[in-house]
Amino acid sequence: MNNTVAGTREKVFSKWINYEISDDAEYLRIKHKCSMTAGKKVCDIINSEFSPENVFDFFQIYPFEYYYAKTTPTETTILRVPAQADFDDVIEFKGCTYDVPSSQLNIISTFENINTGKTLQFRNECRFSHGQFNGTPEAKMYVVRNTPLTEIYEPIE
Repeated sequence: MNNTVAGTREKVFSKWINYEISDDAEYLRIKHKCSMTAGKKVCDIINSEFSPENVFDFFQIYPFEYYYAKTTPTETTILRVPAQADFDDVIEFKGCTYDVPSSQLNIISTFENINTGKTLQFRNECRFSHGQFNGTPEAKMYVVRNTPLTEIYEPIE
């Protein structure tokens, strides 16, 4: 610890794990168990403490209703984006679940437009960047099924 810097330890430690034990059955079992335990705890907290205010910026929900034009090469659709006061009447947080396909934790959050029944799911892959164990882990977010964020808003007919 006294003769190395964080960057060296980060690279050496992760490379050692990668070369020496990354395929070890016991290591993978423990890693899977840790991910499952973390997933349950994270989802319990999110599901019990969810508040729409936490996602207003993400969904671009403002104090006022506004309209968004989604244009493709073949059509233009006008979408109604609800005001903050109306968010709960239009978009419902259906909860989050977790999945650990191998040993990497995935947190899956589901939102539904109450009026259209369309859902939008996000998958957060929780991991250390590039297998590095120095510093804070990251969560990369992906939209499930490549569904655009605009899917959750209502089109104006």
